[in-house]
Amino acid sequence: MDEQNEKHEENEVVTQTQTVNQAKETEQKQVGQEQVQGKNKIKKFLPIIIIAAVLLIALIIFLVVRGTSGRTYVNKVGDLTLELDGALSFSEGLAPVLKDEKWGYIDKQGRTVIDYQFEGAMPFSEGLAIVQKDGEMGFIDLKGNEVIPCEYDNIGEEGFQNGVARVYKDGDWGVIDKTGKTVVEFGKYYRIREFKNGVALVESEIASDWTSETGFIDSKGNEVVALSLDNLGLEYPSEGLAVKSNAEYNSSNFSERLYGYVNSKQEMVIEQKYKAAGEFSEGLAPVSEDGENIGFIDKNGNLVIDYQFKNTTGFKNGYAIVTNEDGKCGVIDKKGNLIVDYQYDYISPFSEDMAVVVTDMNAEENNCGYINTKGEMVIEPIYDAKNVILYGYADFSEGLAMVVKGDYCGYVNYDGKPIIGKIAE
Repeated sequence: MDEQNEKHEENEVVTQTQTVNQAKETEQKQVGQEQVQGKNKIKKFLPIIIIAAVLLIALIIFLVVRGTSGRTYVNKVGDLTLELDGALSFSEGLAPVLKDEKWGYIDKQGRTVIDYQFEGAMPFSEGLAIVQKDGEMGFIDLKGNEVIPCEYDNIGEEGFQNGVARVYKDGDWGVIDKTGKTVVEFGKYYRIREFKNGVALVESEIASDWTSETGFIDSKGNEVVALSLDNLGLEYPSEGLAVKSNAEYNSSNFSERLYGYVNSKQEMVIEQKYKAAGEFSEGLAPVSEDGENIGFIDKNGNLVIDYQFKNTTGFKNGYAIVTNEDGKCGVIDKKGNLIVDYQYDYISPFSEDMAVVVTDMNAEENNCGYINTKGEMVIEPIYDAKNVILYGYADFSEGLAMVVKGDYCGYVNYDGKPIIGKIAE
């Protein structure tokens, strides 16, 4: 009996051992199968993982290259032999340039994209650019196709804004859309001024007593501020407020004219007590109580930056250009701190963190350079300041700035490296 019990116990141990071994084999098989399945899944998703990694790297490179302020670096040198007689800013990848008395368009390597064929040309806006042929104006697309025929006597220089443009024909102003369809009938208004901040100032025909009703229309032609004689002295709205003076018709007493601010309902929200006032930008507006010294107020009318400047621009990207009593220009931040000392005859508003500076307006050459927002001279004043500087066409746009050197124009990058045109020493 004892021997039988011992054999039975041995058989149980053997059986348990076999069961454990079988379980281990089964577990190992399952693990192996899972590993194979896992490898197959990895193989299956490997292309997606690689694509995602490439896109992530590309995004990082894009952010590094482009920077935090929308800057686009252009480092590849293009055609430095190109002799350009005139040039304007890059927009939507192309720039209008003048050669042999005809305008055409080049890319950022100086290659001709749209042939030199126009009597005049402007930068692209919303995919279309103003051009002039045979004394009349129209619009072309980025391929040079004349999508709106050259049949107008004049076109608002801002081109298309919010899908519409001002055009002038046979003595009347009208508004068209991108298909050339009339949005505001020709002659409905005596004058249509530029579209700005989504609206355009319009005027009725001047009456016999030299009065004229004014108002504002939107891009659909709707009168958002109805024509009225009461709108005399009302200027373009900005950030919800608009300058409004107490001007009167047929009065030449400008010394008694005072300015304040109204809201969208034409309610006076900042009293008319200023002898000069400008539009709001980034929450602040330049004003003057004595007509000589300018400071900045907030939207509640509180004086934020003391009266101390002789001239100013509005704020853009946190900076404003100011002028002192000696006529020299500097730069302040929104707290009124002087970031760039008074030392230049001219400073443009910053564009892509760079500003044009003119060291001496009376000099004919070597008086135009560029500073950064720290006031550091990044591009030495080795270029020539021309009238085009004052119209903003020398500002940086899409990574390049138009410069003039002697008889020719060209383009430089943020480092001052010539990229296009015969401008290198």
